[in-house]
This record gives sequence, structure tokens and C-alpha cells, in this order.
Amino acid sequence: MKKTILTLLIGMVIVLIISGCEKKESKTDNIFNKKFGSYTLPKNWIESKKYSTSNKFFYVLEGQENKKQPNNISINIGTNKYAKENHEKFKTAILNQLTMQIAREERIEVNANGTKTDNGEIVYTFIIKEPKNNTTTAQYYIVGDYKYILIHETVFGESKETDETAKGIVNSFKWK
Repeated sequence: MKKTILTLLIGMVIVLIISGCEKKESKTDNIFNKKFGSYTLPKNWIESKKYSTSNKFFYVLEGQENKKQPNNISINIGTNKYAKENHEKFKTAILNQLTMQIAREERIEVNANGTKTDNGEIVYTFIIKEPKNNTTTAQYYIVGDYKYILIHETVFGESKETDETAKGIVNSFKWK
């Protein structure tokens, strides 16, 4: 009898530990539903009405919305000529375009990688560092069929919070 109760208690502890480790949507997140899909941001990030349009949505840390150069994240949908299974051609096209744009600049560093979001979507990340003005831009392209979502992060100086927020948007994104 004691062995059964002990086994039961151990099982309950294991279940509690496992369920506590599951990734859950935080009660401190806001869910944004747009025509193209949905994503979450921490509650202390707000949509900037000043800079957002009907096709491109800008987000800033609350209290920074009137700052001259706030760290920010924008999100928009775009179209391309590539089916989802041809995502590598899409990546190459973006990389070629970025290379041409920065070829005129000195000391700009570009890093690129590909992975999947927490929801299984293909995402290509391009990080552009401009030491001259201490700016880092991260472009996250979530690949769809003849379309993409661009999550564009701009950081003036450094900001771990902005990075984590942008990655949170990427990983929470769901197509409509």
C-alpha cells in the first residue's frame, strides 16, 4: 500500500514538473490578429499608430513611442514568385538584393541563417550590422506559398528586449 501511494506521488510530481515545463502563452502577452495571420507581443509593447499603415504595423516599447529613434519592430506581408517548396531560391534572391544594397557601404556585416519557427514555418534571418551608426537590423522572413511575412527589427545601440520580442513574434506567428 505504501509503495502504491509513493508511486502515485512520484507520478504526480513528474506530471507537475512536465506540465510546468510546457511552453504556454504568457498571460502578459497581447495577441494581434491581422488579415494575414496572428502573433503575440509582450503587453509592454504597443502598436505605433503614428508609423503604422494599413499594410505595415510598427511596434515600440511603451513609453518610447515619441522618442526620435526608438528601437522598433515592423511587420508586413509581401508576395513573391516562389512556391513554398522553392524557399531556397527565395532566400538567394533576398541575399542578392541585400548584397547589392550594402555593397556601396563600408564595414557593414551581414549574417544569414535559416531555421523553423516554433510553429514549424520556414524562416530566414538576415542580420545587418552598421558600426558607423551603431545600428543593427534583423529581417525575419517567414516563407509562405508565393508570399512571406517580414518581421523587421531595428535596434539603435543594443537591446536584448527588442531581440527577444522580435523572436517571440516570429515563433508565435500563425498564417490565417
